[in-house]
Amino acid sequence: MKQGYENNAWYVDLSSSSDDFGDILDDFLESAATVLLLDEIQYLREYETTAQCLYNLTAGNGTKLFKVVMTCSSAAHMTRLSISKLGGGRSKLYRLPPITFIEYLYFTGRIPDYAHYASATEADFADYLQLKGLSALTIQFDDDYFDAFYSETETGNNQRGLSASLVDLKSGDLQNMARILAYKLNEAKAYNATFDPSVGGQERYSLRSLNPPQRFAKGTDLSDAMVSESVKHVKGICAKDKARILLFMLNAGLACIELKSTGGDDDITDTGRVLNELARCSEEKQLRKLFDKASICLTAPLFYTKLGEDILKRADVDISYLCEGDMLGKMLETYTRGAYVMRSVNKTMSSTKLCHIMQAGDGEFEREVDVFDSLAELLLEVTISNKPEKNVNVNRYFTDDYFIRVCSTRNQNYFDGVYHRIPYPILCCMLDTGDIDKLLLSRGQTDEQRATAASFYGKPVQPADKTQDIVLAFINNDEGKRIGLRVWRRAAQQTEEVPLPIEIRTWNLDISNNRLFPKLCNLSDFPVIVATKKNAPLDNGAIFTNGIFGGWVIGQYENGRLRIINVFGKVIIIEDNDVSFYNKSYKLSNAIVEKTSGKLVGNYNIRFEEIIFP
Repeated sequence: MKQGYENNAWYVDLSSSSDDFGDILDDFLESAATVLLLDEIQYLREYETTAQCLYNLTAGNGTKLFKVVMTCSSAAHMTRLSISKLGGGRSKLYRLPPITFIEYLYFTGRIPDYAHYASATEADFADYLQLKGLSALTIQFDDDYFDAFYSETETGNNQRGLSASLVDLKSGDLQNMARILAYKLNEAKAYNATFDPSVGGQERYSLRSLNPPQRFAKGTDLSDAMVSESVKHVKGICAKDKARILLFMLNAGLACIELKSTGGDDDITDTGRVLNELARCSEEKQLRKLFDKASICLTAPLFYTKLGEDILKRADVDISYLCEGDMLGKMLETYTRGAYVMRSVNKTMSSTKLCHIMQAGDGEFEREVDVFDSLAELLLEVTISNKPEKNVNVNRYFTDDYFIRVCSTRNQNYFDGVYHRIPYPILCCMLDTGDIDKLLLSRGQTDEQRATAASFYGKPVQPADKTQDIVLAFINNDEGKRIGLRVWRRAAQQTEEVPLPIEIRTWNLDISNNRLFPKLCNLSDFPVIVATKKNAPLDNGAIFTNGIFGGWVIGQYENGRLRIINVFGKVIIIEDNDVSFYNKSYKLSNAIVEKTSGKLVGNYNIRFEEIIFP
């Protein structure tokens, strides 16, 4: 905590400090420090009142302007502060998840820093699920974890000063409820299947699907497995207390809500409705009805790992098989959903899964997308395999709208202009770091559209392809403001200066509602030309200057030659041995030099298209 604020911070560990907080605050205000770091706020008596006081002081009502950073091991209490005493708009809540995959890679020396994770492998992810190589950090997700969690919550309850706690609970109840939710992983199971699962059933099925298949030892007894003991315990908890514990786990950030959209009128699309139903719940039938419409899951698969290992050990099966087959897929989906919701700034974390019935060929099939977020413009489909294109679903939803469309894979890594295929270990890192937000947005395509639409990625060119125009460059005025586009009109075989704003769809750029959607590169990669004529700079006779030549690769021959169009609309054929030299001298927007071969390849592993000009 102190590392981020070297010289201008005043740090206090409230779990060990015996000083009166009034004295601490006076000393800080008289110092030159501008940041007050309060570690473990739940140990401070009447911390809500103190938080309110500090909140008011940071608004400039005191002797100086300063910032306050508070931490709390009881996430439920910190969440309550963020929506009550600190909910006026000047505070921001940050959640610290259990150790993330990218943190694991860094802590174990597998990556040099958090920016370079391209070397992450399937084996790394399997090791992460078992936390191999982290014994020195004593990171555990066992009974001690929940005992400590309970202890910190009790401390927060005892130190509160303003209102009755909404998070009172018994340690054993929390631990056993957490085990049951952990055991179901990502599955949206009905109430009975959640709280009275077939212990060992999902592990048996996963082992049978391996090559070669594995099996439990004959006579395996799971009646006293950790999950089985928790099932027995939870049966003695009344429906009202179950709902109360679930609410606590949601408030504490241990669990999240997964809403399911089937396209029907009875879908629950509001997290608040789930919370209200839990708060009002007093009977089992109310919980059953709720679990038919929404799922409550833990945010990390690490809580499951100990349970699965316990089962495999009792079945005399090597625990390494836990991280293969179907169980790996379930843990991956749990991880990706948890990593996604941890980025939320909302009090309660939630995600939405799309499960609409769609026509395909001669029948109808459920097309599942694991994470849908309209605000973040994200569609995420999670799998551990290389899905055939016909089975991918992220391209089938909202085909007229722009989304970041991602389908995870085992080892494929490219963008085909419609959706991104990304190996799942790298995708997990992108979710951890937020790099997923940097991916290109695109429109979707149905099967019919994909069969007939223009293709620019190495497939046969349809006649319609020849009509799509190309944005050659952005046009800026001499003050650096973007005022237009230079567009190659294919039908007329000439360039045209087009003023902004405009609605346009071209080969490499779409503009809709004043938003720019690049298709083959980032916006920063587009060439820029400057109109030097001050009056009506896009009229006939305008003069343009360009510091970098700029151009686009618009085709590739089998012998390696490339067809290039420059910012003036001139088409050039470049021999294979001249390509690298040309790219160094004149920046090609949709191309990069491949490190291994030194050859020019398309951005995002896109294959250069084949285009025949009339």
